Amino acid sequence: MHVNGNSNTMFLGELQAKRIAQNVLNLPTLPTVIAKMMQIMDDPRTTVAQLSRLISSDQVLSAKLLKLANSAFYGIPRKVGTLELAIVMLGFESLKTLALGVSVIDRFSDNWNDAFDYSEFWEHAFGCAVASSMVARDICPDQKGEAFVAGLLHDIGKLILSQFAKRHFSAVIKNVSEYNSDFFSAEKAILGVAHADIAAWFADKWNFPRKLINALHYHHTPKYAQQDNQLAACVHLGDYLVRLVGIGFCPGKNMPLFDDTAFEEKTVQRDAIGQIDFQYYSEKLLVGVEESDSFLKIIARGINHAMD
Repeated sequence: MHVNGNSNTMFLGELQAKRIAQNVLNLPTLPTVIAKMMQIMDDPRTTVAQLSRLISSDQVLSAKLLKLANSAFYGIPRKVGTLELAIVMLGFESLKTLALGVSVIDRFSDNWNDAFDYSEFWEHAFGCAVASSMVARDICPDQKGEAFVAGLLHDIGKLILSQFAKRHFSAVIKNVSEYNSDFFSAEKAILGVAHADIAAWFADKWNFPRKLINALHYHHTPKYAQQDNQLAACVHLGDYLVRLVGIGFCPGKNMPLFDDTAFEEKTVQRDAIGQIDFQYYSEKLLVGVEESDSFLKIIARGINHAMD
């Protein structure tokens, strides 16, 4: 990989990158309702009624979650009219990760700058969410909702760097654009740390479920995941597919590195010679993005409001 050797290029190093991440982590953490929701969801004695009452205390969140439950993405055959029914239909884990995803988007929509194109960034994130969920149907169908949120938030570290290390992050984008290096390697060389690391620090501070933290941290390197790497593998393939079909913010022309060893023992669609069938998944992704349009618009309303 070529890295611009210009003496004006600033190098962060991991310690400095952690200081920048700490600036983010020192800001208000989880919204009160989300924090309480995370606590009571970890208690096996929590009832659907208790959870419904808590979420209902945040009218914006409850309305958005109810609309999401009724979107075509979940394919629930009848209208979901109450939060209690939405919780039953979606399940605690899917609801937890979905609420976290909505909260993260709302949190970072208020502090946008012009480090890169905002709408294209979220277009890529939404595409990866759909792709990761699609792949999860083959790899871990019981984690489709979690895979969607992991894909949606996989690049949250880039948002953090773009807002709190703008000059250094711009150097990465410039290097990738000029030398067609892959983004992950350019970050490691220039920043000393990658956006996946930043995302994991942030997610840990916000008390994300461990498997979701794992997915964010290892979405470029799923074989190194210390525990179950199913979600990380879903996002890894989902991210690659989104780049393959050209959805959203992707500086540089080179495709990201793909680790097919992470899929050796996983159930995925394969072609006649036993390779992962990228064409099959790419075609399904384009259809899936179109079918999920209403779901994505519901999530994106906070983003669009911040851009107005």
